Amino acid sequence: MNVASPPKRPLPLPQRAFEWAAAVFDRIIPLRRLRPLQRLPSIKLKLTAVILAAIAVTIAASTVAYWLDLKPRFAVAASVIVALALVQVLARGITSPLRAMTAATEALAANDLTYRVPVHGHDELATLGYAFNNMAERIEALETERNEVLANISHDLRTPVAVMQASIENMIDGVSNTGRSELTVMLAQTKRLGTMVSQLTELAKLEAGLAPSALETFAVHGVLVEVVAEAEQRQPKPQIKLVSHDDGVMVRGSATNLHRVLANVVDNGLRHNQENQPLELTSTASNSVVTVEVRDHGHGVAPADLERMFDRFRRLESSRSPASGGSGLGLAIATRLIHEMAGTIRASNHPKGGLAVTITVPIAPA
Repeated sequence: MNVASPPKRPLPLPQRAFEWAAAVFDRIIPLRRLRPLQRLPSIKLKLTAVILAAIAVTIAASTVAYWLDLKPRFAVAASVIVALALVQVLARGITSPLRAMTAATEALAANDLTYRVPVHGHDELATLGYAFNNMAERIEALETERNEVLANISHDLRTPVAVMQASIENMIDGVSNTGRSELTVMLAQTKRLGTMVSQLTELAKLEAGLAPSALETFAVHGVLVEVVAEAEQRQPKPQIKLVSHDDGVMVRGSATNLHRVLANVVDNGLRHNQENQPLELTSTASNSVVTVEVRDHGHGVAPADLERMFDRFRRLESSRSPASGGSGLGLAIATRLIHEMAGTIRASNHPKGGLAVTITVPIAPA
């Protein structure tokens, strides 16, 4: 929605005269480069300095005019002109940040996300300038992320739609018969679309805080046993080594969410693990948290991608082999679910090879 700019009203005569005088002084002296009050840390101190300087200059100019025996009206005029010149010089460093802020706001409203406010000094206006620049950088990053997400969504939705469209067109044209294999392909692509839509909806609700989970007290070891049992049913002869050192300590969170997170991480680990090497699950307890580590024996992840692998639609086929072919939303959802339990999740390359995903969940208070 476009908001109309307020109509510009003509400036009052005194203000126009002041602006004209400022322009004249600006031609004579490069006032934009002069910031004599820049070192003062407060707007109040700067305004006080301007007022005191104007009073002092007025008194000094009046005294000089008296010594020169000028007529009163000429003495007053000379005092006003000199005081005006000094105020213009001193106040330039106060008003220029406001004009810069106005220009930056107009540029941001015009969708110029690269504009930044030049910041000078350490007063309240400088603090405001830093805050504005941080806000502009955040908006630019969010806009970039939004464009990337839209591009990734379009790409991921286009592939299964194109496969189903090609299959249906071949059936209509008589190129292929409506056999079981064709229907199986279409069903698989339909399920893929449904999974992506469900994950997108769930991630949107989690990020908006619309799907809070009920907290409960449970033992991590029981969740690990269930995750391993389910993985052994889904994967053909998976090798999983489960070691628990948490002594059955109870944690506070959502057992369902932790189960989902661990199942996702375990499936990723099995997918990228080398043959004849076990996927290692280890749980340990400290004073405040239970830590679960899932370590595979794959190729690891490039150091620059370790933090980004939990972003939405982030796939790391270049450093994780073979390519997963997933939607890139699983780890993003896992991150949100863990954060809901006041826990953490991070990834690191294990010193002996492979990727280690570490999850912490707070221990329930006694």
